[in-house]
Amino acid sequence: MRTTTVQSLFFVFVCIACLGISPGNSRAATAAKDLPLPVRLVLTKAGNLINQQEYDQAIEVLLAFQARGGVTTERDEADPKGYRHAEIDFALGTCYLFKNDYRPAAVALEAAVDKDPTHLSAWLNLARAAYELADYARAAVCFGRAYEAGHDPEHLYYSAVAAFMAQESEPSLTAFRRLLTDHPDSIKLEWRENFVQALLAADLAQEALPQIRRLATEFQGEKQLQWQEILLQEYLQLDMLQEALTYASWLTKEAPTRAKWWKALAHVNLMDGSVKPALTALTIYAYLTPITDQEARLLADLNLQVGIPLKAVPLYEEALRQKDDPRLLYNMMLALQQLGQAEQALTALSDFAPECDDPDLLMLQADLLYGLEQYRPAAQAYARRAEVQAQQQGQANERSAGVQSGQQGRAWLMAGYAALQANDVAASRKAFNQAANFEQQRKAAMQAMERLPKT
Repeated sequence: MRTTTVQSLFFVFVCIACLGISPGNSRAATAAKDLPLPVRLVLTKAGNLINQQEYDQAIEVLLAFQARGGVTTERDEADPKGYRHAEIDFALGTCYLFKNDYRPAAVALEAAVDKDPTHLSAWLNLARAAYELADYARAAVCFGRAYEAGHDPEHLYYSAVAAFMAQESEPSLTAFRRLLTDHPDSIKLEWRENFVQALLAADLAQEALPQIRRLATEFQGEKQLQWQEILLQEYLQLDMLQEALTYASWLTKEAPTRAKWWKALAHVNLMDGSVKPALTALTIYAYLTPITDQEARLLADLNLQVGIPLKAVPLYEEALRQKDDPRLLYNMMLALQQLGQAEQALTALSDFAPECDDPDLLMLQADLLYGLEQYRPAAQAYARRAEVQAQQQGQANERSAGVQSGQQGRAWLMAGYAALQANDVAASRKAFNQAANFEQQRKAAMQAMERLPKT
């Protein structure tokens, strides 16, 4: 499952053109001389009030100036004194922004860009207002228009991220791709991060891979570790197992004391079916850091699987002291059996499951007793194993067209052989009769009964 984190947007575009008080004023130098004199005068007055943080008074001045122009429905009606000038709307909207009053700010700034679609600062301030109003789609459009007006790659980036926040995948990805194509030298790592997140959200992991590789290479510290993990996860999710193996191996060589890479290498090797390399990686991981109970059980299982029961036994024993688990006990008994320690395996069963009713454990117990030539208790264990399975499954579920499960039949057959070895003919005959009810064991059971004494 992929996890993405959207970078926070922090907008600082509060620009008041022609008032001489804002570092974001990109039009003041050229626009002032083109403005009607009344507009220049009122903007100067409003600017002085804003410098004193008298925003309400500045708004009153600007609204009063607009009111002097009267109400008109004619868009192109002559306005020689500039009562309806875009700069008045822009200044008014920006005053509202200073007050964090975003809705009237948006209304005024919409009027500004409607009158002057090339007004860069108005587009930026409108983007800010739209963002604060959670209208991310409109913010994306405004940043896009600001980029068209000024060709600042940062504005294009904000357009991409705002569209992503609006869950508009295509506009977001289009802006990101244009950013990488037209401004490759201006891309910050944080921008590339958000591009990756947008790609992954759109299920375009293949396209995201080159960007992830670059982030995993160019970042340093914790950020690098984060993107290295993401790259490895993406290889696995894309079924690029060989690439994942190669990369995980490289990570362990680059940082041999970092435990997480050895754990990752063990995981990838297991997915590849490479048990011995997985065991090696997990063993090194266990040397580098304390392992969980689940990891200890896996380490024990791998040791048993590759034929190193000596290392598996203490791991199983420790795990069983933490939690009762029939599977762990079964594997521990198998490991002891492989070590030629059948009696110790039976002792472990008595210690950890004295009232055992698990069919697999009972069968292993019986096999161990038989191997130790303890035939009478072996016969009893086999019979108990068969009876327990019958109780657990129920006779109705156990039979299928008159045929019962092979494991239950084998238990009865072995009970007959063990009883025969113990010279208990009656018990042997009873067990063979039971075994004959099972198709897989019927022939062997009938042959055995033919050899029994006729008593």
